[in-house]
Amino acid sequence: MSKNQQLSQEKDISEFQKNFYEKYGVRIFIYTPQECNDKIPLDVFHTCTLDALHENVPEHKKVPSLKEKIRFRSYLVYVQTMSYLAHKEGHSKTSIGKYLNRNHATIINSCKMVDNGFFTKDKVVIDAYNNILNKLIEHVGTIPKNLKSKTNTKSTADSIWDEARSFISN
Repeated sequence: MSKNQQLSQEKDISEFQKNFYEKYGVRIFIYTPQECNDKIPLDVFHTCTLDALHENVPEHKKVPSLKEKIRFRSYLVYVQTMSYLAHKEGHSKTSIGKYLNRNHATIINSCKMVDNGFFTKDKVVIDAYNNILNKLIEHVGTIPKNLKSKTNTKSTADSIWDEARSFISN
């Protein structure tokens, strides 16, 4: 598929998701063939992080996307934590940066900032991390190809959740 076709497809899917949400109040996730690996897609991280930001930081309710260049710490911590979680899930720092309209050096800094926040037990970072994890856990796992053999209702965020539990218990 050419880059123009892919961009057109992504635009159509995004428009469909937006219209469906406006009409029915339900968020849907559409997985395209290039997202067939076991990683949580970046758009799911983005949606869950944005939901957590809107829910837990009321002054940022009007922020439409994490791709915005806003310098408030309460906003940046959520973007940095999303970058950290996406990198831990296996996404490259370059692909995360490209998705968020930033460069890979910014993502490297984000991961270091979150690690430092954990080390110093920074309440803002830990709260953002837990809020995003809770939203990811609410996200339903992918549907298996063979529905007759079994159903898969287990969230794809289990590895992240296990890491969070071990961090919280320390």
